[in-house]
Amino acid sequence: LRIVEDTGALFPELHLPDLSSNLRCGNTLVPPSAVRANLDQRTLTRINPWDPSGPSGFPDVMGTGGFDAIIGNPPYVFGEFISSTERAVYDELYELRGQVDLFKLFYERSMTGFLRPNGVHAFIVPDALLKRDQHGDLREWLFRHAKVRRLCHVGQVFLSLGLSPTGEPTRARTVGVSAVVVIAMKNPSSKEGPRRTRRDVVRIDSWNGHTGRSGVEIALTEMETKPGQPWSIEGGTEWSGPAGLRGRMRKFAPLERFVTNMGRGEEIGKAAVKPAATATPPRGSSLIYAGQDVGRHVHVQPTHIIASAEVRKQIYAGPKLLFVKTGGGPVACRCDDSLPTLQSLYVVQLKNRDPAFLDALVAVVCSALVTAYCYFEWTSGKKLQPQFTQGNVLSIPVPDLDTKAVTRLARLVESLRNDSVMLSKSAGPAAQQALKARLTETDKQIDQEVASAYGLSLEDWIETIRPALDLLPKSQRPRWWVPRPRARGV
Repeated sequence: LRIVEDTGALFPELHLPDLSSNLRCGNTLVPPSAVRANLDQRTLTRINPWDPSGPSGFPDVMGTGGFDAIIGNPPYVFGEFISSTERAVYDELYELRGQVDLFKLFYERSMTGFLRPNGVHAFIVPDALLKRDQHGDLREWLFRHAKVRRLCHVGQVFLSLGLSPTGEPTRARTVGVSAVVVIAMKNPSSKEGPRRTRRDVVRIDSWNGHTGRSGVEIALTEMETKPGQPWSIEGGTEWSGPAGLRGRMRKFAPLERFVTNMGRGEEIGKAAVKPAATATPPRGSSLIYAGQDVGRHVHVQPTHIIASAEVRKQIYAGPKLLFVKTGGGPVACRCDDSLPTLQSLYVVQLKNRDPAFLDALVAVVCSALVTAYCYFEWTSGKKLQPQFTQGNVLSIPVPDLDTKAVTRLARLVESLRNDSVMLSKSAGPAAQQALKARLTETDKQIDQEVASAYGLSLEDWIETIRPALDLLPKSQRPRWWVPRPRARGV
């Protein structure tokens, strides 16, 4: 645009326009006013403080209220890579502190310092912004300062190039970060505060690097239920609307009301864990559960051992619940022994340790409705290695279960467990087929019972939960669920 403006020709011979008024280089996060006066020139050059309103900035633009639009890919630098000196400066200058990632500070600096009221702001940032607890402060900050207009969940889009000794690129690999493009409009006035109505609509799109998925439009009031809460970007109005599934399930108190203690297993290196050669570990060792040993409703004999001296936690006494940390859908089971677990599992101790009650809770946590709830509420925003936080698990809404409901659900889960054991030992194809059919039917009965406990009909909400269950891996969804074939290119 500058070339056309200056010369009237797209490719003028031997001419490039003067871009000195367009390009500026400086430390966006550190203004000169934040730098100590006694710094030596070398340190000052390294910090390179920058004033956007000063002679080395854009005084004409800033003098008229700021930029109309800001587009950027800010640095992603986690707190552990930020020096204590830098952190002290940022803590003094910015509202967004605590678990700092530099991209959060770029949000605050660019939106409050450079963008005019009603200006458009577009950043590509880690998709951790959407759901993770440590970025709740940024979601809350944006809730107060801007209105989100569009999100595009793009996944892994950045490549890292390996270089040959001569500096030539030799290979490309995907950088381990999943990203989202967030487009927002700055509020007219910071004093005015956010005014959201159901007419404020957010468009949600996704992109997997090769194909796009046409998005849905949801009301901003539905995506942002409370400041700092995870952003609900999947499921549409049937999920997040005033009469949606989320609101109906949230009428019930969370799992936390039943829990006395919850923790993660042993955080040890791989070298400390050995494959279990036999069911009886050698003296001085202990069997230890890993995530791969736990499935929906059931677990198998642990397949690894650890030196007993390595085990330090005291939360393993059974009966207890084991919950797999990584995955898009909840995977949990009851465990009666007191063996330790690896960090890939959460250990949940409950006030009521009756095995039947624990089985009923497992039925709820692994049900189709709760699986969809967890996906829409938390894990759909984590394209790269989705996982549950302890807060996510404790926040799962659980219906009130009377004695009869507990008895029915416990019997069904016990039936699942028995048939799973028989299936693992059965060699005949006909017997295996019959057992699989029975497991499928039992799983469906569990989901219908759980839906009834929520005061819902499973059949009425099938299409609402379909986007979640269709996308989840087979091991994380009900046995009876059959995904629809995906259209080519979608």
